[in-house]
Amino acid sequence: MRVARAVDTHALAWFLSNDKRLSRTARDELLSPDCYLLVPAIVLAEIAYLAQRRRIDVTLANVVGGPLAAPNCELIAVDLDVVRHMPPQLDIHDALIVASALAWKQGTSEEVAIITKDRQIHRHAGLPVIW
Repeated sequence: MRVARAVDTHALAWFLSNDKRLSRTARDELLSPDCYLLVPAIVLAEIAYLAQRRRIDVTLANVVGGPLAAPNCELIAVDLDVVRHMPPQLDIHDALIVASALAWKQGTSEEVAIITKDRQIHRHAGLPVIW
């Protein structure tokens, strides 16, 4: 059974770089054959930004050639529907991640969880959080 999982920037970067800061639970979810990975566009933008400044070893090419090339992964664009789902309690980056998951859930009627360590998302997402 397919389970949708929206991924936060740090979780995806840590997964792709085999960073030990990624929790075992999060790693298991990302490796599960049932995981349908949702990558919000803001996550790609943040990875590109951080890679350009050499703050992470993962690059945009790693994401595009890796997870995004897989059939169980989908890029979630920032569109009007996503913007309308942005929780006002969160900063714009976190709000777009949560909003991407909320818009997916509304559009598909599928359950979705967010893979993140971020405490603000834990508090304000209105969705299950995996860490």
